Amino acid sequence: MVWILIHELMHAWQGLNSTNPPCGTMGGSWLRPEEAKAWIDARDKDLLEFGPFPGLDDREWAKPLEENQAGFYSYWYMGPETDVLNEKWDRPAELKKLYRFAPNRCKYMEDRFGPPPPR
Repeated sequence: MVWILIHELMHAWQGLNSTNPPCGTMGGSWLRPEEAKAWIDARDKDLLEFGPFPGLDDREWAKPLEENQAGFYSYWYMGPETDVLNEKWDRPAELKKLYRFAPNRCKYMEDRFGPPPPR
């Protein structure tokens, strides 16, 4: 539930930073053009250099840009999504993997939100 809350908070941030606030993430108005372009550039560079990030980019729901960014933010902020109650992840190792295979999107997040919380 916390992962989903963080995901939805990113959608709120997208809405506040869209060309159609307060919740303008639909219909092509997602984010101001420079924010959307920066995310697209970071995502495309990661995909070109490292391929899809497993557990995120390979998920059908994460294909749209606004969902990819929200899902990535949740993963970056707290770790992988899980459907299994009390599933244990090595969260520090998962964060290192994210920085290794998606460094451009991690930099995008850090440039806007600072470093992720300690794990």
